[in-house]
Amino acid sequence: MGTARNVDIPIPQSFSWHGSFSRKRRLMDDSGIRAILGIASRPGILSFAGGLPDPKLLPIKEISECSETVLRDHGFAALQYGVADGVRVLAEQLSNLSISKGADCAPHNIIPTTGSQQGIDLIANVFLNRGDTIAVTSPTYLGALQIFSAFEPRYVQVSCDDEGPLLSDVEAALREKPAFFYVVSMFQNPTGVTISRARGEAIVGLCHTYDVPIVEDAAYQELFYDSEPVSLRSIESSMLRENGARYEDCGRVLYLGTLSKVMSPGLRVGWIEAPSVVVRGIACLKQGTDLHSGIMNQFIAAEFLKTHAAGYWTRLRKAYKERRDQAVESVRKHIGSIAHACTNPQGGFFLWLEVAPGIDTTKLLPICVEKFGVAFAPGAPFFALNPSLHTLRVSFSNLSLEMIDRGICSLGQALRS
Repeated sequence: MGTARNVDIPIPQSFSWHGSFSRKRRLMDDSGIRAILGIASRPGILSFAGGLPDPKLLPIKEISECSETVLRDHGFAALQYGVADGVRVLAEQLSNLSISKGADCAPHNIIPTTGSQQGIDLIANVFLNRGDTIAVTSPTYLGALQIFSAFEPRYVQVSCDDEGPLLSDVEAALREKPAFFYVVSMFQNPTGVTISRARGEAIVGLCHTYDVPIVEDAAYQELFYDSEPVSLRSIESSMLRENGARYEDCGRVLYLGTLSKVMSPGLRVGWIEAPSVVVRGIACLKQGTDLHSGIMNQFIAAEFLKTHAAGYWTRLRKAYKERRDQAVESVRKHIGSIAHACTNPQGGFFLWLEVAPGIDTTKLLPICVEKFGVAFAPGAPFFALNPSLHTLRVSFSNLSLEMIDRGICSLGQALRS
């Protein structure tokens, strides 16, 4: 039997973990969403920074009822391991929801994700190689940019107006043969802009002409306050039906949905709609990432969609519409001509402001927080290229009507100072 060898243990030294990080980790900017949410959670601050649902509006009673039903009727399955493809009853409910909006969608066209953020990440990992070209709007959702930038892509930006992406820019971008065109189609984060039906039909047509997939992020689809919008996914379905074609064979639109804004962000229930060959590819990758999204949460979401969603969503739209109206009126009253432009969104959580070109909103933010007790999201992080420094996003979802007015008044004072 061998004798244990004495080993000289060196004096412990500090270890540079950062130097051991992968290239992908170093490329993922840590200052975007985490910083915004950090500001949003500071006590005593009137925060327009994070796009958070109002906790007072979360459906605690309804989710409690759904949980009891799931445990009674599906308890063993809900608490057991599952498969990456997801729970069948949820896929059926989401399929029905999509069909009700005019899209051709079977349960096998759906795969659940852990929030739509994971959906973006899975699509990026399925379709992107290092250095690929990606088409994005200018501005766009910064959480998507954080994921995409880890692939060191070449971005081509598409400018927008009040009806969505400019068609001349879209066509120019598609000529660059991007891996896909990523677009937040309804009540966009950050601008609140919704793509009109006419603009959407032209965009889908161009993507078919140039054979480029669309990744449609529809996180806010159910939060419409004036009239229900139409998704690019539904527009494409109509076009395919008119030409006797199937989504399975000819579809180009990959749709990202989530219940985070209209049920609970904590449950992390999202999904991807895609042709089944894409779903299989995503499922294979997801299997190696997290095995599957939470089975219990999927069952709860399915029960919620079946029994509570319609009534709850109607109440939710009314509450957030009042806040949208208050935010728009408060900007008009307290900021006025200082805002060179301000969007009036048809839904969602956000207003987008352009102020005088000499104002750098990134530098203004700490002044607003420390001196005026109000926070917002600077616009610069929402641009893949050539950030506009004199822009900002205001989220009205998590404040009362009185707090919205008081906070925007303080923001106006800060801008004037």
